[in-house]
Amino acid sequence: MRHGRSYLEEEQLGKAFDARLLRRLSRYLRPYIWPFVLAFLLSGGITVIEIALPYITKTAIDSVLTLPWVEVMAEKPPLPGAIPLQGGHYLVRYSLLPRALREALERKGELGERYLLV
Repeated sequence: MRHGRSYLEEEQLGKAFDARLLRRLSRYLRPYIWPFVLAFLLSGGITVIEIALPYITKTAIDSVLTLPWVEVMAEKPPLPGAIPLQGGHYLVRYSLLPRALREALERKGELGERYLLV
């Protein structure tokens, strides 16, 4: 059984955008356009910050948990700024080792333990 009222509501639900209604409502927004634009931009900025926060936290935690210095066994310093140890061992910042050099040292077994200098 069809009720007249629910039938009309279904027809009205199909119309999602009404330009005439939007024009009428924009008259009330016009005096507050700059606060509205500012609020819109701030909400976008806050959203970006909230999305980036987990990545920033991950980066901060990983930088502390991964040990940045690695022991390298070599006859001469592999990089400038390497900290000399005894017997041909050097401490080098792992992130500064070029990828090709790091892979070559790993293949030769010349990379030792990782350290945290305080």
